[in-house]
Amino acid sequence: MGLLRHSTRILVTHQLHHLKTADKVIILRNGEIEIQGSFEEVSKTPLFDELLEEEEPEQTEEVLRAQMKRQRTISIQSHTSVSTTADEKAHDENDDPQETAELMETGRVSGSVYRKYFHAGGSWALLVFTFVSIILAQVVTSAGDLWLTHWMNTVENTHNNDTLQEDRIIPNTT
Repeated sequence: MGLLRHSTRILVTHQLHHLKTADKVIILRNGEIEIQGSFEEVSKTPLFDELLEEEEPEQTEEVLRAQMKRQRTISIQSHTSVSTTADEKAHDENDDPQETAELMETGRVSGSVYRKYFHAGGSWALLVFTFVSIILAQVVTSAGDLWLTHWMNTVENTHNNDTLQEDRIIPNTT
């Protein structure tokens, strides 16, 4: 279990399949404890069966959404197919005009879309701070490169001057 093995952890969920791993299960109704005990004890009660029945329609809704999505995909594929007739195209366009408009939209992204995007992600101050941080990071990196270049040029010039002085000293002594 890791770092939390010696501490109490509370899991609040509507997904009953997570309860199997819990040491103790407490079922609340209207803010009051209805049943508590181990998963085995709680799963044998009529209230738990009632909760299972409530959860099953949600699963069927998910299945219906998946089927609808699959039908839309097939509809889009048939819409773009070369072999479809003009009547079928007109029928598909009448089914969901908003989806067709989204698929057919071309051109530039409007400024309002960018405004909404940045507004959802935070504020303009956050955007300005990010740009200033990026520019500052670039300035620091460039300054480091310039300093390294200056330093290496200085070392190279010093080394060249020392070598020249040694060359002048050697011919005079021989």
